[in-house]
Amino acid sequence: MIIYIGADHRGFELKNQLRIWLTEQGHKVVDCGNDHYDAEDDFPDFARAVALKIVQSHEKNAESEQNSTTEEAIGLTSTKSGMYEGVAQAPHEQSEIVPKEDRELGILVCGSGIGVCITANRYKGVRCGAAYTPDHARHGRENDHINVLAVAADMLDFEKPKR
Repeated sequence: MIIYIGADHRGFELKNQLRIWLTEQGHKVVDCGNDHYDAEDDFPDFARAVALKIVQSHEKNAESEQNSTTEEAIGLTSTKSGMYEGVAQAPHEQSEIVPKEDRELGILVCGSGIGVCITANRYKGVRCGAAYTPDHARHGRENDHINVLAVAADMLDFEKPKR
């Protein structure tokens, strides 16, 4: 499985620990940043990087089916009118763009887990959920089909997220 991982300065240390552990578990881990500690970095940059990787993994599966502009292809929304157009779709409508078995997943780490979750969910096909316990994360994956996990570095130590 390929796992894309990203974090801001508040999640930097936990992200690095998770990256090493996931690699030891046999996963291919792609670090989407930050690659160094920077107290001035901003979580949306890394949430966007991971979200775009997930969107691109969906596009690989549906490449021949869709002829759309770049903005439509990545499902980018904005705060302007039409913000949610095409984003909140019924599950059967998403089945064409979301593979049944996600082979590429994401993990985002910030202080609360909330900011990266909000940012990632702005991209079509990304289903990001914040989880604070292993059971919570398992439920989100099994029942809500999240493909990006948001982790709160300020609330969790290394042992909890790796379960």
